[in-house]
Amino acid sequence: MIIKHNISSLNTNNRLTQHKKKADSVLEKLSSGYKINRAGDDATGLAISEKMRGQIRGLNMAGKNIQDGISLIQTAEGALNEVHSILQRGRQLSIQGANDTLTNFDRSHLQQEIAQLNNEINRISSNTHFNGIPLLDVLPEEIIDNTQLNNNYKLIWEQNYELTKITKSSDGGILGISNGGAVKLNAEGIHEWSITTGNSNLQIADIRETTDGGYVMLVNNYDLNATDNQKITLVKLDANRNERWKSNVSGLYSIKGEKVIETTNGSFLVTGIGSGIQNADALTAVFSPTGTQLMATVSGSPQSDKYAYGEDILLKVIETSNGEFIGVGNVSLKINNSYTDKDNWVVKYDKNLNLLWDFRIGGSDNDEAKDVIATDDGGVIVVGNYKENGTSSGLIYKLDAKGNKLWEQKVDSSFSFNTISRSSQGDYLVGGDVNGTSTIFIFDADGNQKLNVPLKDSILIGSITEMLIHDNGSITAMARGKSTNVLVDYLTNNQSNIKTKELILQVGANSNQSLSIQLQSITTNSLNLNTINLSTRLGAESAISKFDTAIQIVSAFRSKLGAYYNRLEHAYQSVMNTSENLQFAESRIRDTDMAKEMMTFTKNNILLQTTLSMLAQANKQPEGILQLLQ
Repeated sequence: MIIKHNISSLNTNNRLTQHKKKADSVLEKLSSGYKINRAGDDATGLAISEKMRGQIRGLNMAGKNIQDGISLIQTAEGALNEVHSILQRGRQLSIQGANDTLTNFDRSHLQQEIAQLNNEINRISSNTHFNGIPLLDVLPEEIIDNTQLNNNYKLIWEQNYELTKITKSSDGGILGISNGGAVKLNAEGIHEWSITTGNSNLQIADIRETTDGGYVMLVNNYDLNATDNQKITLVKLDANRNERWKSNVSGLYSIKGEKVIETTNGSFLVTGIGSGIQNADALTAVFSPTGTQLMATVSGSPQSDKYAYGEDILLKVIETSNGEFIGVGNVSLKINNSYTDKDNWVVKYDKNLNLLWDFRIGGSDNDEAKDVIATDDGGVIVVGNYKENGTSSGLIYKLDAKGNKLWEQKVDSSFSFNTISRSSQGDYLVGGDVNGTSTIFIFDADGNQKLNVPLKDSILIGSITEMLIHDNGSITAMARGKSTNVLVDYLTNNQSNIKTKELILQVGANSNQSLSIQLQSITTNSLNLNTINLSTRLGAESAISKFDTAIQIVSAFRSKLGAYYNRLEHAYQSVMNTSENLQFAESRIRDTDMAKEMMTFTKNNILLQTTLSMLAQANKQPEGILQLLQ
């Protein structure tokens, strides 16, 4: 028996400390309701739980944001409902004023009411706010920022590659020619790959994606020792840019290849410059899908013809819907053994490239047709330049299927037109410049210019020479080798006064989880109602169509707001469902199971009381030594 150490007491006390610690932990969980109160309880569970808490709180706030957005839309839509009523009343007054049973004196009273209705539209527009944000009166200074430039286009990306030609690829990217090689940019303008010939004398003139997923390239040989059948080569590549075959243009004197297109029957049509009749003539050659040359020819008229072609150059050829071909470029006439200036030249071939007709137009100086696009009625619209006595103007004209001119427009002496595309709205977008500023022009189907969009804040300098319209509505334009991709914001029916503003709603718990709402200006100026005059019958009759257009604008805007509203309702339900599910998951990780902890508490409490009793017994054991000392 010993007295220096009471081992039984020490052991029991150690057990008591452990049981007390466990009992305290259980008491903490029971009193707090959490089974994880500190990192030591469950380090991994704590980390997961905190991330979930961040998501839950973010989703709940996003839900509040969405509800605020819905309230904003409801505010704007409520105001537009009254604008609609005003417009309907204005249209009713216009119809009344167009009736000759009224005198002009009677109509003057109608005009007084119209003036008041217009004032009310402007008052509603200026006074409709949500949290101080104007909803129907979009001011220019509120929409001009570093992405919404010049109030008419949105810059998406810019690229400094020295490109000379661009075409679309099936993935939304761009194929281009750069310094004698070919490059591929993705839909964001980022470089993906390049192809070079490895020989400075061999330069790629054109590249296009083919229907089999591969590529076809047109290569020019500028070696002075190259023979006639070595100057223009067609190269077919597979999807991995491996060469499948290559063929030379042979059978005539070739000078330079310009373009290659894949026809609907799978053959390849090459256009360029050759010679056989004059110093330079329009060259065309056709190759089979396997690279066999099917034909090659140059276009020109016999020298004996008083009005023979001089120099014929095709800059572009397109295939029409019926398998025929339209080419554009320039031609200089030879009259009485003397060459004249160059003219716009349009030529049509049949399916076998037999000449059907040609059309020429020009001023007293050198002109040329730059681009052509087919129309749904079998005709074509051509753009180019028209020069008269040293003054150059942009020229756009339409020919029918037989080469007859239907209309033409010479647009301002400071304009230049180079390329044309058709927008999804049915308008024609023309690339060129105004006094050296890269500009996109917009024409309707009858050749009337609606507006032009100067790309003042882009990297483009000078005249736009190539332009592509993508499926998302954006436009890739090229000038002096530089490329920029923009989204042009223009409106049909000459509604160029309408301004728009984009509001961004944060509808998720993380960055980039947003939804944009586009507001627009609804004023008498934007609705083109500020010039309405019902004082005369003709003025009243004209006002009817103006009110019709204004009602359509407001209806379209209300429809858009309704679509936003429905989308936000779904977004709110989605956010709240996600928040609820995350809350349930976080609860399973962090919340205390009270029944389970009460079982543990009861066990630990019994153990604690038992240990206290045993500690008392252990402390009494040394008392037996006193009997030995008596």
